Amino acid sequence: MKLLHHVVWLILIAILQPALINALSVFGVNGNVFLLFIVLIGFFCGRMQGMLCGILFGLVYDIYVGRFIGTDMLIYLFIGYFSAVVSDRFYGRPNIYVFSAMAAGATIAAEIIYLIPYSMFCEGSFVWISAVRIIFIETVLNAVLVLPMLWFIEKTLVWFKIKKY
Repeated sequence: MKLLHHVVWLILIAILQPALINALSVFGVNGNVFLLFIVLIGFFCGRMQGMLCGILFGLVYDIYVGRFIGTDMLIYLFIGYFSAVVSDRFYGRPNIYVFSAMAAGATIAAEIIYLIPYSMFCEGSFVWISAVRIIFIETVLNAVLVLPMLWFIEKTLVWFKIKKY
């Protein structure tokens, strides 16, 4: 059931990301639903599921976006793992601010790691100034988008009878 759940979400996110999320862009910056899914699955399903979904969804996102193949895969693997580590600190369902903070932290970490290969090829401070602006906007978008996604994922975890807490 977990595999079916994750495959259904992979298909939904692959359709949802370009169709809906790109329509919600702010100054040309979009939220990252792939990243949000990994954060939530790592939190609800544990380390192994978070890491496996991180590998699969990261590879699909690498192919989808066309960045360096494997970068997102490794980043999402670690994000899925550390989301599960954070979930070990809570008994029961935490406040929604925890999920927004996790999404914001994961976004900041992922975007800073993305900058490393790009900063090798670009010179000047313009890259860093625009990158900070993009990171800030995407962090705010993901911190807000994680809340409706949290509701949907909690519902589908119940429908597929997958343990949450």
